[in-house]
Amino acid sequence: MEVEYHDSAVSYFERMRQLESRSVRIVAHFDPISFLLTSDEYENWLRSMLEESIPTSLVDTSWEQTIRRVLAILVERKKVFARMRPDVTSLIGLRQIEQFLHHGLVGRLGLPPGVQLERKLAARREVAHIADFLKSNPLGIRIGIVSDNMPSETFQIFEEAEEASVAVSPFRLGELPNIRTGIATITTAPDAVNMYRAMIGRLWTDAAKGKEGAELLQNLLDRF
Repeated sequence: MEVEYHDSAVSYFERMRQLESRSVRIVAHFDPISFLLTSDEYENWLRSMLEESIPTSLVDTSWEQTIRRVLAILVERKKVFARMRPDVTSLIGLRQIEQFLHHGLVGRLGLPPGVQLERKLAARREVAHIADFLKSNPLGIRIGIVSDNMPSETFQIFEEAEEASVAVSPFRLGELPNIRTGIATITTAPDAVNMYRAMIGRLWTDAAKGKEGAELLQNLLDRF
């Protein structure tokens, strides 16, 4: 049994890329949605959010390089995903989506009203993009909308041919993103993997799927 600790978002996302490239099945919860399921325009919005999230006192070339490296890894992850098409099960928290729509794609609070409106419209498009997935039910992608409380940290199970790993991370790529602070873990310990599988099974059982899930998201969009 092995446990990895990552205090760097760069090393963690690179390790995720490596594990995803070998996985035949991926089960994940990201707050609010998995980067692999975002639209093509999300990368540019994420760049803006990450730049906004860095405090003025820390803005220097090292953090600009970190942002570039993280984005490069994420783009490569998406390319590998599109090429290999592993089975993906994604759990999405309804409350997290509501917060996502409320704030919009922002890296910090207090942006000018015009910018806030633009970012909220961009968030709506991402939620509509997920709703389209739910309606079309593409082969190999399963999405469940969870109304219950979701864990505060993201998690992902990588199912390979002969073993499975579970990753738990404080890093987030949604509104008010965080790539600076926290320690992520990755382990192949059977107890940890089985516990997360059991939790995922409970959440998946009660999750709204397909057209039912799409209707939940559409109701949220109608409210905002």
